Amino acid sequence: MSDSPVSTHRFTVLAAPVDDEEPCPGGEAKPCSASPEERGAVDKDRDAAKQDTDAAKQDIGAAKEAAQKCTAESKSCMTELIGGGTTQETDMAQARGELGTMKPEPSGNAASALSGTCASFTADLPAGLSQSSEMTSLCGEMNR
Repeated sequence: MSDSPVSTHRFTVLAAPVDDEEPCPGGEAKPCSASPEERGAVDKDRDAAKQDTDAAKQDIGAAKEAAQKCTAESKSCMTELIGGGTTQETDMAQARGELGTMKPEPSGNAASALSGTCASFTADLPAGLSQSSEMTSLCGEMNR
C-alpha cells in the first residue's frame, strides 16, 4: 500500500467506526441486537400491554366493588351480577345435543375388530409364539 493521500484517506474512512445511530438501549454493545424499527415496535407493544393491564385493573376493581355490594344470600343481586345462567344452559344443551349424535362405540363389529387385532398382533410375533396356547387363549378371552 502506498502512502498517497487517497489511499490513506480510504483506509481512515474504512477504519473509522460508524456512530451515526443512537446508542443501543440498556448500554448494550454495538452492533445492537435489534434495529431502531424493531425496538420501536417492541416499545409500542409494551405501551399497549401497559394500557391493557391498566384497563384490566380497572375492570377488576369495578367487579370487586359490584361483588362487595351483594351478599351471598341475595339471589336477585347475584343473578344481576353474574347473569341468570341462560348462556351456560344454552351452551350445555348444545354440547349435550352434539354428544348425542356421536357414535364412539363399535357398531356391532366388536368381534371382527378384536379378531383383526389378534391376527395383526400375532403376525408380528416369532412363529413359535404366534401359535402358542397362551396366544390362542388370550385372543379367545378378548373375543368373549
